[in-house]
Amino acid sequence: MRAAQTFLRTRPLADLTVEELMLLTGHSRTVFYRHFGDLADVVVAVLDDTGAELEGIAERWAAASADDLQRAAEDHLAEVVDFHVRNGPLMAAISAAARTDAEIEAAYFRFAQRFVDLTAKALRAAQDAGRIAPLDVEEVAVALTLMNEGYLLLRLGREPQADPERVLGVLRTLWARILSPPTPGDR
Repeated sequence: MRAAQTFLRTRPLADLTVEELMLLTGHSRTVFYRHFGDLADVVVAVLDDTGAELEGIAERWAAASADDLQRAAEDHLAEVVDFHVRNGPLMAAISAAARTDAEIEAAYFRFAQRFVDLTAKALRAAQDAGRIAPLDVEEVAVALTLMNEGYLLLRLGREPQADPERVLGVLRTLWARILSPPTPGDR
């Protein structure tokens, strides 16, 4: 998996073969097939492994958001940006691979759906408590998740990466606008 992570940070999955991957590890094709059925299985395993860190950030955000959703978003967005500074090219390669392989696409969709669900849960709780203006929680959760993914992969998923502080500032501004307290007359 480490060899696949290293490879995918600089090149697309379409350029990878089992032979080339196993040359990077110093092991034979037989060893590969003892652990994986095909390259898609490796990519899904890499997504599960690398994505676990990002999921942990989202879970901590959702838990902290019960007290102050906006503050929790500001704090945890910095962690999300840091994750993408370190792993953006790898996540961009997995995202691209999801567009061409059904197995990777299904795993990537499940991965993204967990972020939608956590975001919806946090937004719903804040809305029910009257801390944010009324909104279509499910659709806003989808939009925010896709916005984060697309923006982070575009700005930090390829070299040269954009300035992480600038990326963080943009995300904080956008989330702050969504998470602002309700004003009189909001429906």
